[in-house]
Amino acid sequence: MTQAVLPYLRKNGGGTIINVSSLTGVVGLPFTSLYASSKFALECFSEALSYELADLNIRVKIVEPGGAGTNFFKGLNTIKNEIPEYDSMMDSLVDRYEIPKRDLVKATPEDVANTIYKAATDKTNRLRYVIGGDTQFYIDTKSSETDR
Repeated sequence: MTQAVLPYLRKNGGGTIINVSSLTGVVGLPFTSLYASSKFALECFSEALSYELADLNIRVKIVEPGGAGTNFFKGLNTIKNEIPEYDSMMDSLVDRYEIPKRDLVKATPEDVANTIYKAATDKTNRLRYVIGGDTQFYIDTKSSETDR
C-alpha cells in the first residue's frame, strides 16, 4: 500500500501515511511472537520511512493501541497448548501480564479512530501515538527494567 501511494504523495508535495501497530509492536510478550514480530517490523519500517520521507513533506505516523473493547482476543480461548514445557508459563500469564494492568483504562474502538484522525490532521512530525493505559504501562515498564 505504501509503495502504491508514494508516487501520489510525492507528486502532490506531501501527505501523511498512518500505520496501525500494537502494544506488541513495542513490547514482546510471551506467546505473541508471530504477531509481535509483524508489528515490530511495521514499527521499524515506519520509523525508517519517516526519515526517508521527511524532506518530501510526507509524514509517517504509527498508532499503537493496546487492548481494546473488540472481539480480537475471543479466538485465543480456542488455542490449546500441546507442549507440556509451556504449561507453567501459560498458567502464570494472567498473574504476570493481566493482573498488573487490569485497572488501567484500555482503549475503545472510538479512541483508536479518534487517534487515527488526530494523527492524520495534527500537522506535526510526531511519529508515535500510544493509546490506552495498558500500552503506556508496558512501554514504561520495558523502559525502566532490564530485558531479563
